Amino acid sequence: MSVKEFAFHPTGDTVLLPSATTAPTGVQVVSNDAQGANRSSDCYQFYNAGDETSYIGWGATAASAQSATVVPTLGTAQGVVPVPAGAVIVFRFGLNMFFSGINATSAGDVFITPGEGV
Repeated sequence: MSVKEFAFHPTGDTVLLPSATTAPTGVQVVSNDAQGANRSSDCYQFYNAGDETSYIGWGATAASAQSATVVPTLGTAQGVVPVPAGAVIVFRFGLNMFFSGINATSAGDVFITPGEGV
């Protein structure tokens, strides 16, 4: 069954990612799914509880996630994904990734849950 064919199902604990005007140290989001050993990626559901868009960077370590996290600027491609205020979005990344978040003008909270589906 394709991941696009079923509703999101959590496979681990939700992690609070504080998103600030400077990127904090990355936090790891771990999947506890027994099938995790049989796949190389996982879906992650992001909920932005803050008042502005958070830009999420990721990496294999806390330091690489933090250094990848920047607010995009006009004309410069950046390796982050935007999560608008109040939005719930599902992205696919490698298993047990680290994430960091940055906002342009104020701090906020992003909740990340590992899982499968959309």
